Amino acid sequence: MMEKPDRSIRIRQSLPDDLPFLRSLALDVFSVYGDYETILTDFFVLEGVHTYVAEEIGPGAALPVGILMMVIRQPRRRAPYWAEILAIAVEESHQGNGVGSSLIEFAKEWPRSLWKMVRVPEIHLSVAETNTRGRAFFKRRGFSIIREEPWRYPAGQRALRMRYVLKG
Repeated sequence: MMEKPDRSIRIRQSLPDDLPFLRSLALDVFSVYGDYETILTDFFVLEGVHTYVAEEIGPGAALPVGILMMVIRQPRRRAPYWAEILAIAVEESHQGNGVGSSLIEFAKEWPRSLWKMVRVPEIHLSVAETNTRGRAFFKRRGFSIIREEPWRYPAGQRALRMRYVLKG
């Protein structure tokens, strides 16, 4: 019996060279929801959007396998801030191996690193109503649906808003 090589996941801030991977992943994972290759490319270069790449670290190589895009929002002046996950995706061949869970745990810790500048008590995200696998994934990680969004995904799916309340 052949053993799998020891591999671990590292999450790092994105680099300009990560754009082709992001575009490819958007095509593979998000195309059912619309033109997310263009949408995520626009987010990637937008000031204030923080993009992270999950890499599988193996002997002598680091292979990108997932992405996380986050932003801090404040809907109105003097209203509370929140962190928003704009996109989270894992290559299909690496789904079910803990990469998505690692990205979510990173997303939960990220706002805490900003608390000296701004308090961020919760994380929001939108998920397509038809994305039952994604909704279940987020629910298992403590997110709950708080409302239907007033907009739809570019391909027409209803969008649901989910929230995770940070503790501490």
